[in-house]
Amino acid sequence: MKSFIVTKIQWASYGDMALPFFTQWNKQNKLPKGFWQRIWEYPFVKLHIPHHDICLDVGGTYPFVLFKHFPNTISLDIRDLNTLDHPLHKGKWPKERLIIGDAQHMPFRDNQFRYSFSISAIEEMPDPVAVLQEMVRVTKHRIVLTMDVSDTLGIDHEKLKDMLAFLHIELPAVSNDILCSDDTRQKQYHQPLLHQYNHIRVLGIVIDRDDQIKECGILIPHSESLPFLKLCIQSIQGYAHPNVKQHIYVIDDNSQDGSYGQAQKLWGSDSDISLIQIKRDNFAVPDIGQLLDRSLEHVQEQFVAMIDADVFAMNNDWLRYPIWLLEKNGCSSVGCDTGLSLSYMDKVPGVWKNATGYQQGFSLFSNDFFTCTNNFYRVCRTADAKVVSSLVGYRRIKTTTNRILNKTVNKVSARVNALFKKRLIPYMYVDFPNADNDVRANYFIDANKLGPKFSLPIINWLGKTTSDGVFGQNICSLIFHFALSSRALNTSHQEIIDVGKEYMKYATIVQQGKLGVSLLAKWFLRVSLNSSATIQSGPWWVAQYEAFKKSYQEYIKTI
Repeated sequence: MKSFIVTKIQWASYGDMALPFFTQWNKQNKLPKGFWQRIWEYPFVKLHIPHHDICLDVGGTYPFVLFKHFPNTISLDIRDLNTLDHPLHKGKWPKERLIIGDAQHMPFRDNQFRYSFSISAIEEMPDPVAVLQEMVRVTKHRIVLTMDVSDTLGIDHEKLKDMLAFLHIELPAVSNDILCSDDTRQKQYHQPLLHQYNHIRVLGIVIDRDDQIKECGILIPHSESLPFLKLCIQSIQGYAHPNVKQHIYVIDDNSQDGSYGQAQKLWGSDSDISLIQIKRDNFAVPDIGQLLDRSLEHVQEQFVAMIDADVFAMNNDWLRYPIWLLEKNGCSSVGCDTGLSLSYMDKVPGVWKNATGYQQGFSLFSNDFFTCTNNFYRVCRTADAKVVSSLVGYRRIKTTTNRILNKTVNKVSARVNALFKKRLIPYMYVDFPNADNDVRANYFIDANKLGPKFSLPIINWLGKTTSDGVFGQNICSLIFHFALSSRALNTSHQEIIDVGKEYMKYATIVQQGKLGVSLLAKWFLRVSLNSSATIQSGPWWVAQYEAFKKSYQEYIKTI
């Protein structure tokens, strides 16, 4: 049997219900009376399963929810739900959406579905472990389960013990605000108090593949940057890790300089590279995020790396090490911040604890300590990336009329919550006007507690721009990022006019066609902290590199 690991296990709680997405989902989807567990289960699954993919639903989720929120899902149930004497099932199932069969012997081939889930159904089956074994067999990347836990109505103690042993996990502690049927807070969700079910607790589990060989798709948005792109792909292929099966997706931003045709000549016959051209509806601005949103649907691998075309791998751990960090720490993403969180922290006062202006060093940041993994170097599970893309998007957005109201609510929330030292009032979403580099997506992850982020900082650089930070960035000796090329050197939609003489000195070399392996090696040497030619970036950055090296040594021993 293939390897897998439980990446999340939690009891349903009213703390979760106060999170923005749970609140929003229940406002938009009022459920029938008696669905007291589903007010948590449905949004929980929605936050962990990419809803546009072809998924498997085990146990026949109600069609009025399934078809709306998971439109390409196939359901498996031992009953013909169309003939069931139930108003929410009878006659509501198209033949192609319902497979009648035994969940302990599924009529599907191995790895037929990238994702599968079961909502309050597995506990009703004779052998839940056998069902889970079949779900593992037919699912390639991720399984999500929710279940009622009770000795009378739900999975009983013995069956739950067997399932936990199979998954090699233990139950988490039960919190004081656990979801139950007779809590008065059920009235907020139009649910009656059901005292007869107050012994039932609801458990959610997320299970991910854990193979030795990692599969990773590499998204490279590209806009008239062929000189960078060629060397970027060359470095990726030259520094391929033996335990990472990688596939490159070149996302052309409707380049007007003929570079897409040249890319087709260079890589059109390479089975490890897919070329995708996208025509955006906001072509006048350099919206890398929209390219990511529209290209993620092509990614089939378990992990995805998002990098810029002017990023160059510096060693063969540039992918494998972030994946290790992600799995070790249960991260939602691993990547570089470059100070973005400092730029946006005042846009949503009181939400993130970066009000003191700390720099994003080499560290794990919980969702309460905002860090923004940037789209020029980010690694995450594809399932998580697709969920965030579909629910909030990586693209730029415009200001909404609710922004001022929501900011006001957040100020009040911050004061009340600080006074009582509890999050009594949930924060509201705030749209960031023209925010790029996925700031809003990062906020969505933090606001909904989707997992910590690991920051890989810049430790040295070639030089500084006029007003947009440093360029020629060394990110922990994993990658070298020239920076700003798509925003400063693009002829179709130039966003940065003045990057400074120092930047243009290097950019002119690139534009003259002199960028190559030997020149890149010289740049690498200049920013290496182990080199006598080092440009001293300062003691703080050296300390971050020392912290990285300690972690990296642990990685080497482990891998």
